[in-house]
Amino acid sequence: LPKTIAIAASVVAVVLSLVLIPTDFDLAAKGKLQPAVRREIFAHLDGVVIDVPVSHEQAVRAGDVLARMSNNKLEVEIANLIGRKRTTQERIRSLTRAEHDQRLTIEQRNKVGGELLELEQAEESIDRELALLREQQERLVLRSEMDGQVVTWSVGDVLLRRPVQRGQILMTIVDPSGDWELELNMPERRMGHLTQAVDDGEQLPTVTFTLASHPGKEFEGRVTEIHRVAEVRGDDGNTVLLRVAVDKAALPELRSETTVTARVRCGRRSIGFVVFHELIETIHTKILFWL
Repeated sequence: LPKTIAIAASVVAVVLSLVLIPTDFDLAAKGKLQPAVRREIFAHLDGVVIDVPVSHEQAVRAGDVLARMSNNKLEVEIANLIGRKRTTQERIRSLTRAEHDQRLTIEQRNKVGGELLELEQAEESIDRELALLREQQERLVLRSEMDGQVVTWSVGDVLLRRPVQRGQILMTIVDPSGDWELELNMPERRMGHLTQAVDDGEQLPTVTFTLASHPGKEFEGRVTEIHRVAEVRGDDGNTVLLRVAVDKAALPELRSETTVTARVRCGRRSIGFVVFHELIETIHTKILFWL
Protein backbone atom coordinates (compact mmCIF):
# COMPACT_ATOMS: atom_id res chain seq x y z
CA LEU A 1 0.00 0.00 0.00
CA PRO A 2 2.73 2.56 0.82
CA LYS A 3 4.37 1.77 -2.51
CA THR A 4 1.06 2.24 -4.36
CA ILE A 5 0.48 5.53 -2.58
CA ALA A 6 3.97 6.70 -3.48
CA ILE A 7 3.44 5.82 -7.15
CA ALA A 8 0.04 7.53 -7.21
CA ALA A 9 1.52 10.61 -5.53
CA SER A 10 4.27 10.69 -8.12
CA VAL A 11 1.78 10.46 -10.95
CA VAL A 12 -0.33 13.24 -9.45
CA ALA A 13 2.78 15.36 -8.98
CA VAL A 14 3.78 14.87 -12.63
CA VAL A 15 0.28 15.71 -13.84
CA LEU A 16 0.11 18.82 -11.66
CA SER A 17 3.53 19.87 -12.89
CA LEU A 18 2.44 19.49 -16.52
CA VAL A 19 -0.68 21.52 -15.86
CA LEU A 20 0.54 24.18 -13.45
CA ILE A 21 4.19 24.91 -14.20
CA PRO A 22 4.59 27.41 -17.08
CA THR A 23 7.35 27.44 -19.66
CA ASP A 24 8.15 29.25 -22.89
CA PHE A 25 5.83 28.39 -25.75
CA ASP A 26 7.63 28.74 -29.11
CA LEU A 27 6.38 27.91 -32.61
CA ALA A 28 8.91 26.51 -35.09
CA ALA A 29 9.13 27.87 -38.63
CA LYS A 30 11.56 27.78 -41.51
CA GLY A 31 12.38 30.50 -43.99
CA LYS A 32 15.14 32.55 -45.54
CA LEU A 33 17.23 35.65 -44.96
CA GLN A 34 17.17 38.34 -47.63
CA PRO A 35 17.33 42.11 -48.18
CA ALA A 36 14.12 43.91 -47.30
CA VAL A 37 14.20 46.07 -50.47
CA ARG A 38 13.74 43.96 -53.60
CA ARG A 39 11.93 44.07 -56.90
CA GLU A 40 10.50 41.22 -58.90
CA ILE A 41 11.06 41.67 -62.65
CA PHE A 42 7.96 40.66 -64.61
CA ALA A 43 7.41 39.98 -68.30
CA HIS A 44 5.14 42.75 -69.60
CA LEU A 45 4.13 40.75 -72.70
CA ASP A 46 4.20 37.19 -73.97
CA GLY A 47 7.37 36.38 -75.87
CA VAL A 48 10.68 34.55 -76.06
CA VAL A 49 13.77 35.68 -74.13
CA ILE A 50 16.55 36.34 -76.66
CA ASP A 51 19.19 38.01 -74.46
CA VAL A 52 20.10 38.04 -70.75
CA PRO A 53 23.10 40.34 -70.26
CA VAL A 54 23.24 39.89 -66.46
CA SER A 55 24.25 37.04 -64.17
CA HIS A 56 23.76 35.89 -60.59
CA GLU A 57 25.08 38.36 -57.96
CA GLN A 58 25.88 40.95 -60.63
CA ALA A 59 25.50 44.58 -59.52
CA VAL A 60 23.15 46.66 -61.66
CA ARG A 61 22.10 50.32 -61.82
CA ALA A 62 18.64 51.74 -62.35
CA GLY A 63 17.86 51.62 -66.08
CA ASP A 64 20.29 48.82 -66.91
CA VAL A 65 18.99 46.20 -69.36
CA LEU A 66 18.23 42.91 -67.60
CA ALA A 67 16.71 40.94 -70.48
CA ARG A 68 15.44 41.36 -74.03
CA MET A 69 12.46 39.53 -75.47
CA SER A 70 10.96 39.06 -78.92
CA ASN A 71 7.31 38.75 -79.93
CA ASN A 72 6.73 37.48 -83.46
CA LYS A 73 3.13 38.65 -83.64
CA LEU A 74 4.13 42.17 -82.62
CA GLU A 75 6.97 42.26 -85.15
CA VAL A 76 4.66 41.11 -87.96
CA GLU A 77 2.12 43.81 -87.09
CA ILE A 78 4.82 46.49 -87.10
CA ALA A 79 6.20 45.26 -90.45
CA ASN A 80 2.69 45.29 -91.98
CA LEU A 81 2.06 48.83 -90.78
CA ILE A 82 5.41 50.03 -92.13
CA GLY A 83 4.52 48.46 -95.49
CA ARG A 84 1.10 50.17 -95.49
CA LYS A 85 2.74 53.48 -94.61
CA ARG A 86 5.22 53.23 -97.50
CA THR A 87 2.43 52.40 -99.93
CA THR A 88 0.38 55.32 -98.64
CA GLN A 89 3.32 57.72 -98.91
CA GLU A 90 4.04 56.62 -102.47
CA ARG A 91 0.41 57.20 -103.40
CA ILE A 92 0.49 60.65 -101.73
CA ARG A 93 3.59 61.63 -103.73
CA SER A 94 2.00 60.40 -106.93
CA LEU A 95 -1.23 62.35 -106.34
CA THR A 96 0.71 65.45 -105.28
CA ARG A 97 2.48 65.45 -108.63
CA ALA A 98 -0.78 64.84 -110.45
CA GLU A 99 -2.48 67.66 -108.57
CA HIS A 100 -0.14 70.17 -110.24
CA ASP A 101 -0.93 68.91 -113.72
CA GLN A 102 -2.42 71.88 -115.56
CA ARG A 103 -4.42 69.58 -117.80
CA LEU A 104 -6.72 68.49 -114.95
CA THR A 105 -10.21 69.83 -114.86
CA ILE A 106 -11.58 71.40 -111.67
CA GLU A 107 -13.61 68.27 -111.01
CA GLN A 108 -10.55 66.04 -111.39
CA ARG A 109 -8.46 68.39 -109.25
CA ASN A 110 -11.10 68.27 -106.47
CA LYS A 111 -11.20 64.48 -106.68
CA VAL A 112 -7.40 64.28 -106.34
CA GLY A 113 -7.50 66.70 -103.39
CA GLY A 114 -10.15 64.62 -101.61
CA GLU A 115 -8.13 61.43 -102.09
CA LEU A 116 -5.02 63.17 -100.81
CA LEU A 117 -6.86 64.24 -97.67
CA GLU A 118 -8.03 60.67 -97.05
CA LEU A 119 -4.51 59.31 -97.56
CA GLU A 120 -3.00 61.88 -95.19
CA GLN A 121 -5.56 60.93 -92.54
CA ALA A 122 -4.78 57.25 -93.15
CA GLU A 123 -1.07 57.96 -92.70
CA GLU A 124 -1.74 59.72 -89.40
CA SER A 125 -3.78 56.72 -88.24
CA ILE A 126 -0.94 54.36 -89.20
CA ASP A 127 1.54 56.55 -87.29
CA ARG A 128 -0.64 56.35 -84.15
CA GLU A 129 -0.87 52.56 -84.42
CA LEU A 130 2.88 52.33 -84.99
CA ALA A 131 3.56 54.47 -81.91
CA LEU A 132 1.43 52.16 -79.75
CA LEU A 133 3.11 49.04 -81.11
CA ARG A 134 6.58 50.54 -80.65
CA GLU A 135 5.70 51.30 -77.02
CA GLN A 136 4.83 47.63 -76.61
CA GLN A 137 8.06 46.68 -78.39
CA GLU A 138 10.02 48.84 -75.94
CA ARG A 139 8.40 46.93 -73.08
CA LEU A 140 10.07 43.78 -74.41
CA VAL A 141 13.32 45.28 -73.09
CA LEU A 142 13.30 44.73 -69.32
CA ARG A 143 15.25 47.24 -67.23
CA SER A 144 16.17 47.47 -63.57
CA GLU A 145 14.00 49.81 -61.54
CA MET A 146 16.71 50.45 -58.94
CA ASP A 147 20.37 50.09 -58.06
CA GLY A 148 20.95 46.64 -56.66
CA GLN A 149 22.06 43.09 -57.26
CA VAL A 150 20.67 40.15 -59.25
CA VAL A 151 19.91 37.26 -56.90
CA THR A 152 18.22 34.81 -59.30
CA TRP A 153 20.41 31.73 -59.65
CA SER A 154 21.64 30.81 -63.17
CA VAL A 155 19.34 33.44 -64.60
CA GLY A 156 20.77 33.18 -68.12
CA ASP A 157 20.48 29.39 -68.29
CA VAL A 158 16.94 29.51 -66.92
CA LEU A 159 15.58 32.20 -69.25
CA LEU A 160 17.55 32.29 -72.49
CA ARG A 161 15.52 31.13 -75.53
CA ARG A 162 12.61 30.24 -73.25
CA PRO A 163 9.00 31.32 -73.94
CA VAL A 164 7.52 33.37 -71.11
CA GLN A 165 4.05 34.70 -70.40
CA ARG A 166 2.86 38.14 -69.44
CA GLY A 167 3.10 38.59 -65.65
CA GLN A 168 5.66 35.80 -65.19
CA ILE A 169 8.46 36.58 -62.72
CA LEU A 170 11.79 36.39 -64.53
CA MET A 171 14.29 37.49 -61.89
CA THR A 172 14.70 39.38 -58.62
CA ILE A 173 16.77 42.48 -57.87
CA VAL A 174 17.66 43.31 -54.25
CA ASP A 175 19.41 46.16 -52.42
CA PRO A 176 21.99 44.44 -50.19
CA SER A 177 23.12 47.78 -48.72
CA GLY A 178 19.74 48.40 -47.05
CA ASP A 179 17.87 46.61 -44.26
CA TRP A 180 17.61 42.82 -44.16
CA GLU A 181 14.74 40.63 -43.00
CA LEU A 182 13.53 37.08 -42.59
CA GLU A 183 10.66 35.56 -44.50
CA LEU A 184 9.25 32.72 -42.40
CA ASN A 185 6.66 30.19 -43.53
CA MET A 186 4.42 29.41 -40.55
CA PRO A 187 2.22 26.31 -41.04
CA GLU A 188 -1.41 27.37 -41.13
CA ARG A 189 -2.37 24.90 -38.41
CA ARG A 190 -0.24 26.85 -35.92
CA MET A 191 -1.62 30.28 -36.73
CA GLY A 192 -4.27 30.09 -34.01
CA HIS A 193 -1.54 30.08 -31.34
CA LEU A 194 0.28 32.96 -33.00
CA THR A 195 -2.91 35.00 -33.31
CA GLN A 196 -3.67 34.39 -29.64
CA ALA A 197 -0.16 35.48 -28.67
CA VAL A 198 -0.57 38.71 -30.66
CA ASP A 199 -3.96 39.37 -29.05
CA ASP A 200 -2.54 38.76 -25.57
CA GLY A 201 0.56 40.92 -26.04
CA GLU A 202 0.96 44.60 -26.75
CA GLN A 203 3.29 44.06 -29.72
CA LEU A 204 4.19 41.47 -32.32
CA PRO A 205 6.26 38.49 -31.10
CA THR A 206 10.04 38.26 -31.00
CA VAL A 207 11.93 35.55 -32.88
CA THR A 208 15.05 33.52 -32.19
CA PHE A 209 16.70 32.04 -35.25
CA THR A 210 19.79 30.28 -36.55
CA LEU A 211 21.41 30.49 -39.98
CA ALA A 212 22.12 27.31 -41.94
CA SER A 213 25.63 28.67 -42.52
CA HIS A 214 26.21 29.16 -38.74
CA PRO A 215 24.10 26.49 -36.98
CA GLY A 216 25.70 26.98 -33.57
CA LYS A 217 24.72 30.65 -33.16
CA GLU A 218 21.36 32.18 -32.28
CA PHE A 219 20.14 35.64 -33.30
CA GLU A 220 17.16 37.78 -32.46
CA GLY A 221 14.48 39.51 -34.52
CA ARG A 222 10.91 40.77 -34.27
CA VAL A 223 7.87 40.01 -36.41
CA THR A 224 6.84 43.10 -38.36
CA GLU A 225 4.12 41.71 -40.61
CA ILE A 226 1.78 38.72 -40.73
CA HIS A 227 0.20 38.07 -44.11
CA ARG A 228 -3.52 37.39 -44.12
CA VAL A 229 -3.46 34.90 -46.97
CA ALA A 230 -2.27 31.30 -46.66
CA GLU A 231 -0.48 29.79 -49.67
CA VAL A 232 0.90 26.37 -50.55
CA ARG A 233 4.69 26.48 -50.27
CA GLY A 234 6.73 23.34 -50.87
CA ASP A 235 6.32 20.36 -48.58
CA ASP A 236 4.93 22.45 -45.71
CA GLY A 237 1.47 22.65 -47.26
CA ASN A 238 -0.54 25.76 -46.49
CA THR A 239 1.63 28.35 -44.76
CA VAL A 240 1.33 32.00 -43.77
CA LEU A 241 4.21 34.37 -44.50
CA LEU A 242 5.79 36.24 -41.59
CA ARG A 243 8.25 39.10 -42.09
CA VAL A 244 10.85 39.53 -39.37
CA ALA A 245 13.11 42.57 -38.92
CA VAL A 246 16.72 41.76 -37.97
CA ASP A 247 19.84 43.70 -37.05
CA LYS A 248 22.16 43.00 -39.98
CA ALA A 249 25.16 44.30 -38.00
CA ALA A 250 24.72 41.38 -35.58
CA LEU A 251 24.80 38.75 -38.33
CA PRO A 252 28.10 37.07 -39.24
CA GLU A 253 27.19 36.73 -42.92
CA LEU A 254 24.76 38.49 -45.23
CA ARG A 255 23.91 36.15 -48.08
CA SER A 256 20.54 36.40 -49.78
CA GLU A 257 18.33 33.30 -49.61
CA THR A 258 20.26 31.83 -46.65
CA THR A 259 18.06 29.18 -44.99
CA VAL A 260 17.00 29.94 -41.42
CA THR A 261 15.30 27.92 -38.70
CA ALA A 262 13.34 30.04 -36.25
CA ARG A 263 11.31 29.92 -33.05
CA VAL A 264 8.52 32.48 -32.74
CA ARG A 265 7.91 33.27 -29.06
CA CYS A 266 4.24 33.04 -28.15
CA GLY A 267 4.36 33.70 -24.41
CA ARG A 268 4.27 31.09 -21.66
CA ARG A 269 1.98 28.11 -21.34
CA SER A 270 1.89 25.02 -19.17
CA ILE A 271 4.57 22.39 -19.75
CA GLY A 272 1.92 19.85 -20.70
CA PHE A 273 0.43 22.12 -23.36
CA VAL A 274 3.85 22.99 -24.81
CA VAL A 275 4.84 19.32 -25.05
CA PHE A 276 1.54 17.90 -26.27
CA HIS A 277 -0.15 20.80 -28.12
CA GLU A 278 0.20 19.16 -31.54
CA LEU A 279 -1.29 15.91 -30.22
CA ILE A 280 -4.13 17.87 -28.63
CA GLU A 281 -4.79 19.67 -31.93
CA THR A 282 -4.84 16.36 -33.81
CA ILE A 283 -7.33 14.86 -31.36
CA HIS A 284 -9.59 17.91 -31.64
CA THR A 285 -9.55 18.11 -35.44
CA LYS A 286 -9.49 14.44 -36.42
CA ILE A 287 -11.38 12.72 -33.59
CA LEU A 288 -13.55 14.98 -31.41
CA PHE A 289 -14.74 17.10 -34.36
CA TRP A 290 -16.40 14.07 -35.97
CA LEU A 291 -18.07 12.75 -32.81
